Amino acid sequence: MPIAKKRARSGASIVAATARSYTQDMQCPAAERLEEIEVILSGRAGIRLDAGALLVPRGRKAEAIIVCLAFAPALGVSRERLIDLLWPDRGPEQANASLRQCLSELRALAPGRAWLRSAGGYVQWNAPTVRVAVLDAIARLRDADDEAGALAALEAVSPDQVAQVNAGPAFEDWARDIRARIERDLAQALLACVDRFFGASEFRAIRRIADAFLQTYPDHEEMTIAAMRAEIALGEEAAALRRFGQLKQTLADHLGCAPGSAVTALRDSLLAGTRREASATPPDTARHVSSDAPAPRGAQIGGPPLIFVPRFLHGDDPRAAALATALREEILSGLSRFRDIRLSSRDTPSSSDDVDAAQRSRSYELIVTHLDYDVFPRLAVRVVRSSDQEIVCADTLNLQHIGTASGVANVVRRVIAEVLPAVSDHFFHRLVDRANGPYDAYLIARFRSIHGLNPDEIAAARGELEAMVESSPEFIPAYPPLIRLLNTDHGYSALGISGPAERRRAYDLARRACAADPQDAHNHTVLGFCHLWHGQATLARGRFERAGALNPYHAERLDEVATGYTYLGDLTAARDMLDRSRELWVGDNDGHREDCARLAIAAGVYDEAIGQLDGINEPTIWSRLYAAMAGIRLGRDIDREIADWCRDVLALWHPREQPDAARMLDWIGAHHPFVPGLSKSFMASAAMAFGRLEA
Repeated sequence: MPIAKKRARSGASIVAATARSYTQDMQCPAAERLEEIEVILSGRAGIRLDAGALLVPRGRKAEAIIVCLAFAPALGVSRERLIDLLWPDRGPEQANASLRQCLSELRALAPGRAWLRSAGGYVQWNAPTVRVAVLDAIARLRDADDEAGALAALEAVSPDQVAQVNAGPAFEDWARDIRARIERDLAQALLACVDRFFGASEFRAIRRIADAFLQTYPDHEEMTIAAMRAEIALGEEAAALRRFGQLKQTLADHLGCAPGSAVTALRDSLLAGTRREASATPPDTARHVSSDAPAPRGAQIGGPPLIFVPRFLHGDDPRAAALATALREEILSGLSRFRDIRLSSRDTPSSSDDVDAAQRSRSYELIVTHLDYDVFPRLAVRVVRSSDQEIVCADTLNLQHIGTASGVANVVRRVIAEVLPAVSDHFFHRLVDRANGPYDAYLIARFRSIHGLNPDEIAAARGELEAMVESSPEFIPAYPPLIRLLNTDHGYSALGISGPAERRRAYDLARRACAADPQDAHNHTVLGFCHLWHGQATLARGRFERAGALNPYHAERLDEVATGYTYLGDLTAARDMLDRSRELWVGDNDGHREDCARLAIAAGVYDEAIGQLDGINEPTIWSRLYAAMAGIRLGRDIDREIADWCRDVLALWHPREQPDAARMLDWIGAHHPFVPGLSKSFMASAAMAFGRLEA
């Protein structure tokens, strides 16, 4: 598969849906129940009922519904979601009629057999067992205990098959998302398999399995590392070096970036002659997000906070149990997108022998209980610190609309929006001192880089981040805050300091970070802005699209994506992103309002911009400038405001020069990389505001 087609949107884990055993429609008579539904996705999408003949619908939209159901969570797919994917350009009545027609076509595949259920706003399978070949193959691969089994399972996984149903652009976007998730889960399963083979010293098998995977995904660095270590263990160092060279060429040709720090360090250790050390350590198959498998005792004590998510508590009603399970999977999926936490679905650490006291002080428990004591059911959400059960946050959500897709999504967004800021704030503000480890030092430096009290403190934070990147180039979290300082005049505390050299370094760091951790949405947004500042609009769009898909639950990331779209001139997409992020911010947010105001000015809706800016509690340099730009367009007297703004800007200017009005206008343009059409209008407003100084 061409690499360009593999860059797709990502989402919740598919492996959790492997070999699903549904217990839906509990009131369905036993005579109507099916033993098994097998979903076929190779070639045409169809089904087999109880191992019978292959049934394929005639219409591509009906075929697309089968594909959607194949990767649906336990609740199925909402009718709203199917309409959005398959008939986004039709009115509600026409779209609903089209959906009913497709469902009738699907039921007609097996008249009299109730294999499809449509109730409560959802379309679902109606069978105790649903098998999807690609998901079964990934599960077999994860548990494979010999080379033949691993290769057979690997051969059975074909992400491309999901995209073969031509059902319109919206569906194709969704299919790309699914394909990316299959690729990710496939790689994780194979790395887990390879890790076991390392324990058995089956190095030749590891190399053959890795080669089979790399034929399709030649830019996968972790699998390249596994293959190189196997070759080193076999005494074939030259082959390992050639493999590194192939990876380097592939990344340069298709992504325009260099290999990441981990694989480069392995190459360097090999060149330095440390063969034993290079081959002794098996590939690091542990992800940033913890799984149910226990971590080594004392591991990552200095790392991000750990959130335990035990099973959600619920009543005896089977539907409450199914709802609790579905919500937990969705919330786990959403939380797993964040790089500044670790996540575990095990029980609380009090029952885990592998979690010691030091780790408990850095861990939290998300406790969710389904309450059914009212007219409408409720969800009680509580986060406590593991060491002393101190309540960090608590809330109760009304579930009266949980029967709809939007109801489920709102609950998930609400929980994530409450939990993440509460845990992050609680964790950061209780750091004792820098002696807690390098991760805490990074958190403190990042905080100072954003909230430093003066330019010297922010410059010192840059120095600390630079030292982290220099001493530990594999520590990717330090890259984005450093890139931000390099691109934005030290967070607009030393104006004019971000020259060509700083932005070239930021660009190089952003490319390295994105190559090292391509699943972190922040790495894509910072690289997207670097592309904008280098005039690479097409590349920037790809990064912002990827970031928005990777973490749709991160309000700050969505605002960054919205800003990117604004600069690209896609104001509709920018507004959509800002609408989505608004639902995730807890309370009012000045940065979000500033982003909304920038969009309104780009759209020429100046009264809307003023409305947003009036709600800002702590105006920044840019929000004050935007207020003057919108005010001059609305005929307001902004003489005093623009004069005060210029005075404050000059006070913050980097001391190498004191700019005149023309230089300041150039500086404004350098920090607002609009596409040419919008840039002209935006800078005209800025020039009009500056003209008041000369009047």
